[in-house]
Parts: sequence; C-alpha cells; structure tokens
Amino acid sequence: MTTQKLKKINTVIFSIFLIPVTIWSQPHSDITVQGEVSGFDCAVVEVLCPTTHRGADYTNGIFTEEKEFFFVVNIPQSFLRQYFRETFVVEGAMYEPYTKAVEPETIQLIENGERRLVYESGYFIDGEGRRATFQDGVVQNGEWTVEEE
Repeated sequence: MTTQKLKKINTVIFSIFLIPVTIWSQPHSDITVQGEVSGFDCAVVEVLCPTTHRGADYTNGIFTEEKEFFFVVNIPQSFLRQYFRETFVVEGAMYEPYTKAVEPETIQLIENGERRLVYESGYFIDGEGRRATFQDGVVQNGEWTVEEE
C-alpha cells in the first residue's frame, strides 16, 4: 500500500472518531425558561406582542418577565403560534455561544396555575393527551393534533 493511501485511510478513521467527540463535547448547560410565547419583532422593543399578532408570520419564542427573548429551536413555529401569549416553562439545553436559544427537552403550558406537559423528548402532546412526532402529527384549525387511525 502506498503512503498516500495510508494517509487517506488514517484521515478517514480519525474523522470518524473525531466527529462524535466534537458533537458530544459541545459546551452546554441545562436551562429553564419561563415566559409567554410572543414574537421576536416585539421583543426587540422589549414588549409582548399584542394578541392581534397571533396570526402574523413572526418568529415566536419565549419572552420572560425580565424582558429577555429565547428562541425555542427544533420546534415548528406553528406549534408555538398555537400557544401565542400563553405561558410556557421550557426545560432543555443551551449551547455556547447561543445563550438565547434553548433546545427543549420538555415544554409545559401553565393554565390556571397548573402545569400541563405539551412536549417531551421529541413528541408533542395534543389536547387529548396523545403523543406524536411533528412529522406524524397534523395541524387542524391551527392546533397540532394526532390523527386517529
């Protein structure tokens, strides 16, 4: 085998082992964010969007009492829009240097002082308590739901 081929093989083997190590070693911290679902366009001027913005095509996220805005990543905007101006508790991971973005592990809706789980580990939970991935769910009348088979 030539030296050139050995170098290529070593590079491929090294890359195969390095990529997972790089991904797993990303600096992150667990974070809990509580606030109302609102639009980024309003958050930049430090206010909650009015309810009339619900149907608008804004980028939604969590706007806290401290007037901080957090993007909720890997969640469809239509899911967040369904809960526009309702209060969420989002628990998940924040990866450096993106300190205003949270990748959720769970999302809880606060209704009348009670928490209701609406998302967990890749699955949304519809109003009937059924679970599905966003790929398998459907939006009906502006709400994510699980189709009955």
